[in-house]
Amino acid sequence: MKIRVIKSHDLQIFRNVCLRTAQSDMKKIKFYFDKEDYHLVTNVEAAEYFGVSLEDFEAIIHKQFKK
Repeated sequence: MKIRVIKSHDLQIFRNVCLRTAQSDMKKIKFYFDKEDYHLVTNVEAAEYFGVSLEDFEAIIHKQFKK
């Protein structure tokens, strides 16, 4: 699976929450990995944070896009 940068919108789709909650999750992920606000978050880091495999993380996001 390819490593890519994710945005709050990806987390919104993954968790099925509003954008503001997804933005809060993004801040929590950055804090967890000791990143500054301007650093980017990858799909690998998000999958690790939520405790799912990278393949499952990407599958959930892409499944939602196909609807």
